[in-house]
Amino acid sequence: MDFTIKKYRYLLNTLLSQDYSFVTYREYLENPQTKCIILRHDVDKTPENSLHFARIQAEKGIHGTY
Repeated sequence: MDFTIKKYRYLLNTLLSQDYSFVTYREYLENPQTKCIILRHDVDKTPENSLHFARIQAEKGIHGTY
């Protein structure tokens, strides 16, 4: 799988354009939705990308867990 910053931005844009919402696990438990993403990141081989990914998410108002 391609974990580049460019591909990550493309993935998020594609999911948003398909009307997916991004919710935390807690939000999902409180209000289950059928078309949502619970975004979790494992920081492994490229931890420096985590900050880039978090900034991209913040630009788009997307929540994720690291």
